[in-house]
Amino acid sequence: MNLIQLIGVGPGRENLLTNEARIAIDQADVVFAAARHAPLAKRTAPMEPIATVCDRIRAERDAGYRVAVLVSGDPCLYSMLGMLQNALGHDAVEVLPGVGALQQFCARIGKLWQDAAIISGHGRALSISALGYTVRTHRKTILFCDSTRDARWAATALLLEGLDHVQMCVGERLSYSDERIVWGLPAQLQSMQADPLCLIWFENNAPILGFPCFGIPDERFVRGKIPMTKSPIRIQVLSSLDIRPDSVVWDVGAGTGSVSIECALHCPMGEVYAIERKAEGVELINKNAAQMHINNLKVIAGKAPDALEQLPTPTHVFIGGTSGMLREIIQKIRDRHTLVRVVATAVTLESLAELSEVFSDKAFTDKSIVQLAVSRAEPLGKYQLMTALNPVTIFSANLEGNI
Repeated sequence: MNLIQLIGVGPGRENLLTNEARIAIDQADVVFAAARHAPLAKRTAPMEPIATVCDRIRAERDAGYRVAVLVSGDPCLYSMLGMLQNALGHDAVEVLPGVGALQQFCARIGKLWQDAAIISGHGRALSISALGYTVRTHRKTILFCDSTRDARWAATALLLEGLDHVQMCVGERLSYSDERIVWGLPAQLQSMQADPLCLIWFENNAPILGFPCFGIPDERFVRGKIPMTKSPIRIQVLSSLDIRPDSVVWDVGAGTGSVSIECALHCPMGEVYAIERKAEGVELINKNAAQMHINNLKVIAGKAPDALEQLPTPTHVFIGGTSGMLREIIQKIRDRHTLVRVVATAVTLESLAELSEVFSDKAFTDKSIVQLAVSRAEPLGKYQLMTALNPVTIFSANLEGNI
């Protein structure tokens, strides 16, 4: 078989090519390369537009030419390998590794990287929240950048995530004569002009492993006259929702945003949409999100079900308030034609009766109904008195979409 050779050319300078890579490039009939790698070969074909590059590579191979494809860094780390294998077949590609930009960068700054989290914003939808979560939970993180998610974006993201203490190191133009290595805190690098294809090292000397526990203390939230799901109830709601790191969550009738914020903390690679019709509630959610450094929560000012129309399809929905539109909201969820985890709460007898009827529909499976009656100790003179909160009934189930 006429194999396509995917060749790692490291940061890009000639002197870092392996002998195997040099021979393969010289023997190739056509070499696909980005502009900055073009000087490494005599005859090159452009990578751009990237959407058609696999078809153009296939055409050259099928015409009987020996085809090489040059990629910076490690061909098996955030490169074109997966795309080529998916388009042309796993056995159609031969990989020739080289000195990667990551190895070059870590060698320059004298850092071990075997225990680092390695992520990429190069042509990928890396969110502020995802970067923040990775840096927060790892002592070492390495980021591959591009023109959209560059050094300034990364520094700003850390500030928004409350990670202003994390040391950053930006490595640009690695191996070239104008190579530059710059250390600093996020506030110092927020306005840095760096090459878009730089690498960034993040060093967090106080990582917090895993996800936070459910149940942020109620006192941490900015409160108004809008109802709030209290901590003991919130813990059960979040447990029933069973959020995943990449979940897409709707919080319908979000109130002060207490459930939205806890959901956002537990799906850093996903998104949370807090739907709230009252202006005071919208303001409170934004304030609470800002003070807790939540960047994957979007507040939707409006009334459900109309406010749900343009939102991405959810994986999880919490219904805390419906303004009498419960059935219409459920139908909007079903109209997305997918399986969704739904949790709803009832405080009044009327809402309890309505939820009982609605959840009796056969479209709901794996149903659970739990009622919590919680009492808290409150001071009364020199004594403490157990004061009861309103009982709350929590309905949870999987909801099948319309067939």
